[in-house]
Amino acid sequence: MEELIAVFLGGQGWMVQVLSIVGLLRLTVKPIMEAIQAYVKWTDSPKDDSLVNKVIKSPLYTKFLFLLDWLTSVKIKK
Repeated sequence: MEELIAVFLGGQGWMVQVLSIVGLLRLTVKPIMEAIQAYVKWTDSPKDDSLVNKVIKSPLYTKFLFLLDWLTSVKIKK
């Protein structure tokens, strides 16, 4: 399979690395974010709920979601 990808990309090794990173991000980021949100909903502590809500409402998180969506097309619910 690697040989097929290498032939398809014309020996562009850097492109294989970029595609691997994008694929890895798509496989890991969304499940991690969903697990964090599920854990917060599952626990009784209001402290973690307020922390997660504060992070979700922050402008930095909004920019992070935009870049993540634009670069890797990973869509995470707000």
